[in-house]
Amino acid sequence: MKIAEKQFIEELSKSLPNSSNKQEILKEYEMHLYEMAREGNCEDDLTYYNQLKDRLGTPQEIANIW
Repeated sequence: MKIAEKQFIEELSKSLPNSSNKQEILKEYEMHLYEMAREGNCEDDLTYYNQLKDRLGTPQEIANIW
């Protein structure tokens, strides 16, 4: 897992409320990140992190959905 992916998941974990499905949600987003990484459209960590936010939403936005 790249630095940008770890940062995204850590921020999402901190933003999500503690609930019975928190780990399931994190695993789902880890799979999204894995799929995005396979596309190979990242230059550096900052650019990649911004691509993640543009495509998936910020960790805070995602947490607000749940």
